[in-house]
Amino acid sequence: MSAPLPLEAHLLKRAERFARDFSQRLGSEKMFEARLQLLEAASSCVGGFSLREYFAAFDIHPLEDLDALADAARKLLSLISDTPIHPSLALSSLAREPVPESDRKSTGTYYTDF
Repeated sequence: MSAPLPLEAHLLKRAERFARDFSQRLGSEKMFEARLQLLEAASSCVGGFSLREYFAAFDIHPLEDLDALADAARKLLSLISDTPIHPSLALSSLAREPVPESDRKSTGTYYTDF
C-alpha cells in the first residue's frame, strides 16, 4: 500500500503538474533549474519586484525568454489562487527538491502539510 497523499499535495496537484510540464520542456539536465526559475518568476509577481533585476543581481541566466517566464508564472499563480494555501507557502512547497519518498526522512527533506 502506498503512502497517502498529503492534503498539500492534493491541493497543489494542478500547480505541480503545470510546473512539471513547464520544466520538462527544457530537457532533463535543466529541469530543476527551469522549475526554480518559474517559481522565482512567480515570487517576483507576489513580491512585486523586478524579475530582470533579480536575475541580474544573482547572475542567473534565464533558460526562457523573460516575458514567456512571466506569463507562465502568472498561469501558475492562477492555479495556486484556486487553493486555500497562501501563494508564498505554495511556492515554497513547489520548490522542494525532488527526492524519492523513501529517502525523505533520511535526507531531512520530510515536511508536514502547510
